[in-house]
Amino acid sequence: MFLPYSSTLNFNKKPYVTYFISILCLVIYYAQYKNEININIAAVQYCESISIESNNNENKKYDLLANNVLGCSQMLTYFYEHKKQGVIDYIKFLIIQSNNDSYSLADVDEIYSKLNEHLIKFKETAPTSYNRVLMHYPNEFNPFSMITSSVAHGNWSHVFFNLIFFMAFAPGVEIVINNRLRYIAVLLGISLVTGVSYSLVVLMSGSAPLPTLGLSGVVMGMIGMSAYLMPYARVKVIFWFIFFIRVYKIPVWILAVWFVGWDTLEVLFSDDYDGVNFVAHVSGGFSGYLMALMFFKKRRDEIQDELNEEIVYAKTNESSGMFNTLYSGGRAELFNEQQQKQFKKNNEDLMENIHRFVRIYKDSDAINLIVKDYETQSSSVEIFIELFERIKDWGDSLTLLCVGRLIINLQMENKKYASALLYVEKCQKITEDFVLADPKHVLILANMARKNQQFEMSYLLVKNASERYGEFINFENCSLLEIELLSVDLKRKNEAKERMREVLVIAEGDFKRDLMKLAVLMS
Repeated sequence: MFLPYSSTLNFNKKPYVTYFISILCLVIYYAQYKNEININIAAVQYCESISIESNNNENKKYDLLANNVLGCSQMLTYFYEHKKQGVIDYIKFLIIQSNNDSYSLADVDEIYSKLNEHLIKFKETAPTSYNRVLMHYPNEFNPFSMITSSVAHGNWSHVFFNLIFFMAFAPGVEIVINNRLRYIAVLLGISLVTGVSYSLVVLMSGSAPLPTLGLSGVVMGMIGMSAYLMPYARVKVIFWFIFFIRVYKIPVWILAVWFVGWDTLEVLFSDDYDGVNFVAHVSGGFSGYLMALMFFKKRRDEIQDELNEEIVYAKTNESSGMFNTLYSGGRAELFNEQQQKQFKKNNEDLMENIHRFVRIYKDSDAINLIVKDYETQSSSVEIFIELFERIKDWGDSLTLLCVGRLIINLQMENKKYASALLYVEKCQKITEDFVLADPKHVLILANMARKNQQFEMSYLLVKNASERYGEFINFENCSLLEIELLSVDLKRKNEAKERMREVLVIAEGDFKRDLMKLAVLMS
């Protein structure tokens, strides 16, 4: 069995809507759980009271609760949480399943009438059932319940596994869409599609209109959207079999084909869904993919280069980590030699294809080639340096900057800071707004560049750092260094004063005091 739990991508933003939905599901189910306990307590008390009454009542043929004292509270709780049609369907099920000749399907109305009397009395003392309010009943085309049922669940394991899947795929979708309102609209849209689909299937098939709840339809929608927006991004998957446990990293499109495809087979060929709403799963998966295709194709094209760079960076980190794990004696060297040999064999063909795409400004396709052909290549920095120099001969490009980031990251991991600074300089010559792959390296390299009296390089690294790296950068230290460089090292005092005024507007506490001290020194 395997369980996807996290993306390998590391975006410089937080998926706050995804976090909110996850917390909302937990809070709602906790309320459901407490509500179920209170209903069960009330049901036990009620059943005890009717048990005493039924001993003195001879006319109890159609009274299911009085005739089944041991199962009374369980049945009462179930009936209380369902609407009329659900209760009638369950009565029919009990009659068919039982071997008791006392009842037949012709007695359903009489049994329901007696049961309804109990439900009316029970309602006077029992709390309102949250499950009844939140669930979606397929025989009712109710958009509100289609949405509320998506954030409600049946038990702790239900909500737990749904949220693990949700956190594996939804954060990437939210970041790629990059618009909270549109992302919320997508979540609501998928909820409505899955609800309507389930209602239509029940209506056309004539099957029992069992109520449904759970986030799984939306989760499958996120898997479908991920398959369109970022098919080659990889997701960490825990695989286990008895005592064998291992983590693999599998491309999104493969996971989408597996999960949506398997559930589609269940819908087409299985008669027993074992309490799982596969219709919601399948409709969610396909609707997510189609929504992305219809509404986010332009957005996918806009972020393709950035996304491919992040995929390359993630894979490079994986390769680096693998070397650290495998290194013992000559094992890593042997592995590296094998990878280098394979690289040399395919290198010329690869470079020819990359050159063709770079020449016609299709950098996303060029980066895709690097992603696919370097899947099994070594993370040896020399390979990327050679690639950088070859691409540089063809002129400036986003592909060149992507490879530059990889080199800088690898050099920082190997503590070759001078070489890292060299490639920072090369990339800054292409664009002054060059962004490092890892925000943690910004201040380290900026301070080293300043120590080496490479003041312009240091300044460009920290210039407007918060706008380029978001909350993952130390805004205070970057701003102080930026102003110091402008004022002291670059002698651009007017720019330093202007930047000082901008930062003082939002500065607080110790940071503001440090700025005021610096302002005094500048004056």
